[in-house]
Amino acid sequence: MVAHKPSIYAAFTGRNASSFVTLENNIRQLLLVRSHYSHAVPFIEVGMVVDISNVYQIPDMIRYAESLGVDGIRFQNFISPNQHEKSLHTIYSNYKKAKQFLASLSEKDYGIQVILPPVLDQDMSKHRNCKDPHTMVSITGDMHVSPCSRHALHKELTDNVWDDAFWNSTTYQRLRLLHGKSTDTVPLPCQNCPKNVAQSPRILNDRNAVEEPVTPLHQKTAML
Repeated sequence: MVAHKPSIYAAFTGRNASSFVTLENNIRQLLLVRSHYSHAVPFIEVGMVVDISNVYQIPDMIRYAESLGVDGIRFQNFISPNQHEKSLHTIYSNYKKAKQFLASLSEKDYGIQVILPPVLDQDMSKHRNCKDPHTMVSITGDMHVSPCSRHALHKELTDNVWDDAFWNSTTYQRLRLLHGKSTDTVPLPCQNCPKNVAQSPRILNDRNAVEEPVTPLHQKTAML
């Protein structure tokens, strides 16, 4: 959903605010259809984008998600629209106030699963933590396949969906190496991406928690 209010939705997406109402109605309809079955499958969550200006609205967003009746809410850190430059809107680890606020959210109890956004380091050039090359098949509208869920790679680094060997193509193998044993600096798009952050997103109220990640924030969370 990106946001919890039509005006914020329009600002983030560039779409008409009426699209927010349509999206909200679709979610309610999906929940209604699921209610006709005896099991809570599929798990339905909404996604919200937060930046340095609206991160403090997370409690309102959680309450909105609870009012919708969804199972969870997943927060994503704002990603720079320019893949080769940082954004002043992104939440970085040296933003002490925002980081402390995110830590304080773990002290509250929620009726749904809450996944907090990972914060980026100012220098991500040596980070190599993205799992997309091992787990992601992202298909563009022109049927190109990429291991990057952000579509941040140049088209010449992507493969065609009709190629049976795309999973082990040069592009996939290159990114697996870059985010593995290589000592090369990762591409600029990777340096501005939350998926390249070392710590896992913090999950609150996860009843299926089996493992606890290493994180600088001292709260009990579950691995994603």
